[in-house]
Amino acid sequence: MFLCPNGHRLNAPQRLQGQPGKCPHCNVRFRVPGDSADSDPNSQTLSASSSASSASSLKNSAPVQSAGLSDFGLRDDPETSDVLHSSIGSKQGGSPIVAGHSRLFVEFTHLWKTRAPEASFEIHLPEGEIFVPHHYSPEKSSPELGYFARKGDSGKFQIHLIPWKAVCRLVVNGVADLPFDV
Repeated sequence: MFLCPNGHRLNAPQRLQGQPGKCPHCNVRFRVPGDSADSDPNSQTLSASSSASSASSLKNSAPVQSAGLSDFGLRDDPETSDVLHSSIGSKQGGSPIVAGHSRLFVEFTHLWKTRAPEASFEIHLPEGEIFVPHHYSPEKSSPELGYFARKGDSGKFQIHLIPWKAVCRLVVNGVADLPFDV
């Protein structure tokens, strides 16, 4: 058993060790980790341990979808091949791409830093929730997690940590000049 980069529990046959894979839950690409040296070589699936709790957690894990490098538009070069850090097109800001969430982090940070005073942001979350931040910290935020704050009715601040993967849509209102060419 192992975790995908977004934390989903997965298992894979030993024959897929070191091969590219794709999480069936979030479609993030990764390399299947190698089995540890102390594991049983006759085991058919990777496992964290042989305890009963580990066995029950394997019931909730999903099999890895085998993926060839051609599925990602990549060539296999053992010297430089790294599915986790490969992307098609140019990388922005040198941050790793994790299922597109890093791109949202980069774009949100750019829009926030160049916003007009009258602009407001709406972060649309699952189940229709809309979060309107008053403050955003690019320094504390990461490609996986946004660090926001807003003032509550009591006049005290509330800090909100929102995973970028939970953001369904971002809306910026009150933009006088577009931050891009049309």
